[in-house]
Parts: sequence; structure tokens; C-alpha cells
Amino acid sequence: MSPVALRSLRERRPSPALAVASLALFVAMGGTGYAAVAITGHQVVNGSLTGKDVKDESLTGKDVRALTTRDVVDGSLLAADFGGQLPPGPKGDPGGRGSQGQKGDAGAPGAKGDTGLQGLQGPPGPKGDKGDQGGKGEQGDPGPMGFMQTSPESELRSVPVGVTSTLSSACPPLYPRVVGGGYAIPDGYANVAQVLVSRPADDGTGWVVRAANYGNSFPLPVTVWMVCGT
Repeated sequence: MSPVALRSLRERRPSPALAVASLALFVAMGGTGYAAVAITGHQVVNGSLTGKDVKDESLTGKDVRALTTRDVVDGSLLAADFGGQLPPGPKGDPGGRGSQGQKGDAGAPGAKGDTGLQGLQGPPGPKGDKGDQGGKGEQGDPGPMGFMQTSPESELRSVPVGVTSTLSSACPPLYPRVVGGGYAIPDGYANVAQVLVSRPADDGTGWVVRAANYGNSFPLPVTVWMVCGT
């Protein structure tokens, strides 16, 4: 063969496009079953397949066992994609204080409590205003007759040693009604004398004194005095 013919044969080698077209024609003539078996992951260009090229639920765990975390886009998986197998995360920090809620309805009244202790007396209040003058009252009953004249009377009596005696003195006829009375004992007998009774006589005409002498030497002098009137 001449050099010219050899160079012409070399210049007519099939192009890459012609080779790909011939391969496609061969695959088409051989049937789809051959294509499903003959095409592997090594013959797929990275990034050439998308989700639209894969039928839903056609891939299983065996088909994706070669996937790594680098093959999964961050944030593309949800909790539902794990079938409830995700463990709960750690407890988060307390949230901020919320705004005050609306006032609730008033509750039912509670049971009546026990009576408390009496409190301390408070300070006196201010003096009130003077009230109106009351109406004139009814006239009262007549009082007892008063004394026209009075006269002081006295009588010295004595109580024996170690004895308790009742001493009575009567008003004079000119002044028969007793108005008041009493007794008198000298200061020197104060430690041996005791007066038990000092009062008007039952009929109102004299004065009665009952005294005791606890001494052991002398009689106890007692002066009974009274005011008599008419």
C-alpha cells in the first residue's frame, strides 16, 4: 500500500461521537434487559442522576449502603425520615419569662374560718360634737321630808378588856331622827381596838357602833357621835 493510501486510512479513524452512537445502537439492538445488567455505578457520571430518575420506594438499604455523610446535604433529612428511631436530645435551657397572663375569674368563696383572738383595745377616738338638748323630763315623785333643824350629839362609852360590845346612842326628843353618825377612839388604843360595825339604828332614832378591845389592861374608850334633826 502506498504511503498516501495509509495516511488516508489513518485519517479516517472513527470519532468519539461515532463510537458512542455505535454503542447505543448495539445496546438498543441487544434489548433493555442487557442494558439493566450492563449499566453499573461506574458508568454513571457523578451528579448526572437526580430524584426524578429514581422511582419512589424503589431503593432499599442495600442499594445505598455505600452512602456516607458526605453524600447527604446538610439539613435535607427530617425526623420522619428515621422512622421514629432518633433518641430524644438533651434537655434545653429554661426559656425566658413570658408576659403576664390575663386576670382569671374569681374563685368560689372559701369556708368560714374560726373566730380570731380579740385584738388590743384601740386608742380613744376624738371627742364628738355636742348633741342637741333633750326634751324636758317628767316631774319626779316628791322626796322625803327634809330636816328643819339638826343637832350634833355624842356619848362616851367603853368596852371592857378582851370583850366585843355593841354601843348604842339615841337622839334627844327634840331631834328624834338621826341624820348621820360615827365614832372616835383615842390614838393610844389603835393597836388594841377594832370597830366592826358603824351604822344608823334600825328605827332611825340613833347610832350603833360595835367594837372589840384586844388589850389586857384598860377598858377601851369609844365616843359615839351622831347628827340628829327634826
